[in-house]
Amino acid sequence: MADCSGGRDSRAIDSRGEPPSKKYKTTKDSVFDKYWDDSNAVERLKKIAELLTTRDYCFCLLKILKCNADKGNAFSQAYCETSTNSKETSAGARSIDAYRFSTVFKHGYSMVMNYTNDRNNVPERRGDRIALERLLNVLINLKDIEEALKNAQSAKEVDWTITLAHHLLRNLAVNQTYVVDNHYAGRSCICFCCKQTITGSFGDTSIGCTAVWHGYLDLILGSEVPVKAAEDDDEVVCEGNKSSSEFPAKHRDQLIAQTIVFSFLQKKEKSTYENYLIPSIGIAKKQVVLFLYDSEHDILLESKLIKLWSPGGHIITSAVLAVWLAINFSFTCSGVTEHMKNCGFTADFPKQVGKELKVYEKCLRFGCGPGSEVKEMFEPEVYDIFNLH
Repeated sequence: MADCSGGRDSRAIDSRGEPPSKKYKTTKDSVFDKYWDDSNAVERLKKIAELLTTRDYCFCLLKILKCNADKGNAFSQAYCETSTNSKETSAGARSIDAYRFSTVFKHGYSMVMNYTNDRNNVPERRGDRIALERLLNVLINLKDIEEALKNAQSAKEVDWTITLAHHLLRNLAVNQTYVVDNHYAGRSCICFCCKQTITGSFGDTSIGCTAVWHGYLDLILGSEVPVKAAEDDDEVVCEGNKSSSEFPAKHRDQLIAQTIVFSFLQKKEKSTYENYLIPSIGIAKKQVVLFLYDSEHDILLESKLIKLWSPGGHIITSAVLAVWLAINFSFTCSGVTEHMKNCGFTADFPKQVGKELKVYEKCLRFGCGPGSEVKEMFEPEVYDIFNLH
């Protein structure tokens, strides 16, 4: 099998602590073999994956200028003023160093490209193989998933969250368990669109410590990925988004806060991860944004805004691929790059919180307390030049 993973297969264990598995052989009824029966689908997937190398799918670095992370604020009360590593060129254009999805998620990108180049290039490691299998099954059933999400476009927030988790997010994940915030009013264990009993559960999704940032997450996938599900008028935006419009950004600071807290918590709780560049997903009914934070290197990343739907009303497959990469980060993410480490642009989170950094390192936990609603506005910045890495 061609190895595009930078030597990843030489690891003694995989990101779940599993020993290397024996060479995997496809069977006629396996999804890997079935997907290759449609050569057009394989070629489309390859072209979609290649979009991960473009400026449409990239991250920018964030530096925190001011925040209230050193006080006992709930996520919904979080304040976080940030800047990017942008600069003005001699011609007056704005330039920014950006990082391709294919760079940040090198393992996942290589996994897909290897498979689309040769049907026998199925990942040998069990976790990687399951991750790719999940993606292919979702793509095969994308029309049904699309219909379910369309039916939930008019649903209230709790029903949208459940539909999203039940039909899309869990099906992309290696670990398909999920917990929905039990503080949702009018919650139901029945999916809004298909009337099936959901496979997830309602529970306490609070994380953090009441002395610092803390609060409830809308959804936790497999105990590893926090998700903020926004309603149609609650669109999430990013600093790297090229847009002339203003978007309500009630959730951006909250997303940053929960990303940072979850990263510190995972660093404290998990010992099998290859790296600790931990993602958080913000997903509205029309768009998606990803944040990632590495508490070891103090690197905070924000993606460009990712459209979820095409003008023709179909789910954009590259958006599904981007979400799959984030959900399965422990198998797909290659961590902080050398360029990120050496560019001299960190988040400055330790500087912002001072002595409270020890609380983030030692005292965060699951199950910690309530949050409340705060609404703020954010106007996205516009960049002319993306220096991709």
